[in-house]
Amino acid sequence: MYIDKIQEFISNLDKREKAKFENNMRNILGISKIDVKSNDSMIKNINNFVKSGKTSIGNLERFMIAIDQLPGRSTTSILSEKQSIWSQALIKSAAGKLPEKLHNYFEDVYVREEFISVLINLSSLCHEDGINADGYRENLALINKLASLKCNETIH
Repeated sequence: MYIDKIQEFISNLDKREKAKFENNMRNILGISKIDVKSNDSMIKNINNFVKSGKTSIGNLERFMIAIDQLPGRSTTSILSEKQSIWSQALIKSAAGKLPEKLHNYFEDVYVREEFISVLINLSSLCHEDGINADGYRENLALINKLASLKCNETIH
């Protein structure tokens, strides 16, 4: 079950994320881009895993480390279906409310990563030690008002 989730994640990487994943794998394995034989072997191992789900324990560990090194990604969230579903729902909900003129920007993995980072950072600003749900909600509303300000506007 867990191997299937890792396999599915790797197979669904877009072009940029896959290139970053492969670069992470090269670094983990200690091979250079110019070492064609080793690169071909690495790509073959990745592709075989994606197709068959079969690999060595060592390769699986390396795949997981490479995933953890991807910005905004972690094997914990991939393996934890509940967390993965929750975070995907949050992103889809937020992205669905963006103006249509911005949609094409989100095809870029780095824009998506920055978007997630902004959400995390803004949410973290709302949290204080000992705060309850009502206090967090109030802080979130204040941060939202601040973020929606335009020049020459004031908060009421």
